[in-house]
Amino acid sequence: ILDLLEVCNPYLYPVILSSLADIADNPKTHCFLHEWRSSRDSQSAAHMFLKIWRLEEGTRAMCDQDGCLANTARPMAGTLKQDRVDWKPSLDVAYTFQSFEKRGVMAKMSEVVTGSAICSKIYATFVNLGFATFGYLDPKDRSTLAAIEKYVKFRQGEVWQDISAEFVKESMKPTAADRHRLSSGIFKAEAIANEVVTVQRALHNVHNQNHEKDNKMFYQSTVRLAKDEAEEKIYKRDMSTLTMKERLEAKLKKEQMLKMSFREDMTKHNFKTLMNVDYGED
Repeated sequence: ILDLLEVCNPYLYPVILSSLADIADNPKTHCFLHEWRSSRDSQSAAHMFLKIWRLEEGTRAMCDQDGCLANTARPMAGTLKQDRVDWKPSLDVAYTFQSFEKRGVMAKMSEVVTGSAICSKIYATFVNLGFATFGYLDPKDRSTLAAIEKYVKFRQGEVWQDISAEFVKESMKPTAADRHRLSSGIFKAEAIANEVVTVQRALHNVHNQNHEKDNKMFYQSTVRLAKDEAEEKIYKRDMSTLTMKERLEAKLKKEQMLKMSFREDMTKHNFKTLMNVDYGED
């Protein structure tokens, strides 16, 4: 099923993800879902789920340039000016060769496949697997996972906002208890979204620090390799591959080595002569 999810038509995502969520409900299957690796790029099942989530995340513009939630009032709505509920990948690239009948079928499938359906199935799969069981994910992936973990809370906040807007639209005034329940629900959902943003920023800072550390190590290894190659060139007998600067440096080093070697020989010779003279006098 995971192999099928990797290569299938995107309109089949909800059906396949729903099946995987049901399979993950059995704890005995968890080890298999964690151990699975793609035959194409060796990605894990968790990475594939996150990749599908980010497709919808990017379509809704849910995150800012730093990778954190951009709209804490309605996180799942993103920052698009108009509501985006349908998840409709383009069919023009991969399916232009299809007949009109098949394209009609695909168009009908696109009408019932929504981004909310896909997001809810991914959330259900992660819930059954356990959000704390993905220690092998890097900080950037765990940042996305932090948002998925609060998916239900985000949706609840949107429901409270929609109910409040409906009261205003119908010119109805809820009771004091209802107003308190609505305001507290909306406030709590937004507070949770702000907490997620704080976690995401911390994780992205760790990711950036690791990236800078890797770049620094790569630079140091490059410099060290260049230095080793330069030294190797200097000690080669074939001088034709050296530049003029390298030849001059090699010549100076050779002269310095000969001078030091001559001084050492002279010191040894003088010491030996002195010892012979001392022994002769005795």
